[in-house]
Amino acid sequence: MVLKAFKFRLYPTDDQERAFARTFGAVRYIYNWGLDLTKAKWDHIEVMRYSWGGDFRTCDMEMVATMKNWELKDKSKDGYPTPLNHKQRSAMLTHELKKEEPWLNEVADKPLRYALRNLDQAYQNFFRRCKTNDKNPKKPKKDEAPGFPSFKSRKSNQSFQVQGENVRLDEDAGFVSLPKIEKISIRLHRRVTGTIKTTTVSRTKSGKYYISFQVDDGLELPPLKPVRSATAIGIDVGLSTFVTTSDGEKINGITPFRNSMTRLAVLQKRASRKEVRSQNWKKAQRKVAIVYEKIANQRRDFQHKLSRRLVDDHSAIFVEDLNIAGMIKNHTLAKSISDAAWYQFIQQLSYKASWAGKTFAKIDRWEPSSKTCSSCGYKVKDMPLSTREWNCPSCGSLHDRDINAAINIKNAGLNLLHTNAI
Repeated sequence: MVLKAFKFRLYPTDDQERAFARTFGAVRYIYNWGLDLTKAKWDHIEVMRYSWGGDFRTCDMEMVATMKNWELKDKSKDGYPTPLNHKQRSAMLTHELKKEEPWLNEVADKPLRYALRNLDQAYQNFFRRCKTNDKNPKKPKKDEAPGFPSFKSRKSNQSFQVQGENVRLDEDAGFVSLPKIEKISIRLHRRVTGTIKTTTVSRTKSGKYYISFQVDDGLELPPLKPVRSATAIGIDVGLSTFVTTSDGEKINGITPFRNSMTRLAVLQKRASRKEVRSQNWKKAQRKVAIVYEKIANQRRDFQHKLSRRLVDDHSAIFVEDLNIAGMIKNHTLAKSISDAAWYQFIQQLSYKASWAGKTFAKIDRWEPSSKTCSSCGYKVKDMPLSTREWNCPSCGSLHDRDINAAINIKNAGLNLLHTNAI
């Protein structure tokens, strides 16, 4: 089963915008209400505490272990007790909260239930990460840090979700209907193929509305196609040149954030001079958000087009497993690295390759790709970033630093492929 997403722009009327605003607020309220309810119960039984220097809200595994015999009918998938599960919170919403807060009946019930489901999933993820890091609690992986579920704010992007069976999409007329919000104008730039599983409506900080359909197309991933060395490619990402391939091609990247810094500085200075929360302040903040949105769109458009071309033209793609989080700690290069968005580009290569039946693999980040001669294998001890070309002391070959690294990445990837390591 392959799940794909289709995202489209919505053009709601004024009444529909007000209905969206009510739904966004209700969903946020329900999520925070459920989190506060559950958090208060956890604090009461003193299962949670701050640790690891207060960076993350984490669970004390010894205390959780003592709660194994706590008498509750329902437990999480990992075996930990849950003070309030999804069914209990959902029942309280129906029989208690909606009577205390009648305004919740003005919006559809489905998005509210989905908000409680998302909260339950957030707790499940929290306990899973706690269990993973229990083996090495002093040094957890950043991607698996037990981040405690946090309250949602009205200042961030707003969204709500409903299940696919509650959505009616008329592609010919260009309308989509949601529970209690009928016939919303939608701009369809492609056909939605498959069964809609989940629908997400979101509002960006710039005031634009989007709808995303998570679709099951009923197809399986295609089998991997044979890899030929001539059509395989190694990719070295960088700053001066965004992508350098093992074929010798150098592709310059774009720097949308740096190009917009002057405009952002002007708009942010204007916003800082407005009275906070005033109408003029909101207008100024929206102009800033529009610039940031344009930056993200430019970067995404460039990377999508480039990743599609690379996947279509090659049978296998090999990249280096970069420690981007560690590289950003270099404050001299942090802004340029963030503007390049290497991680987003590598993710696009990965899923597009899997959809096309192409091989994609990452080589070890400790592989000395830049300092190894691709002709004879000689390794140079030290090579500063300022060195862009170098001669091999062993065979005398002249190497371009980036092209040589890309060739070594390709060779390392082919070796992994031949040893069945990927």
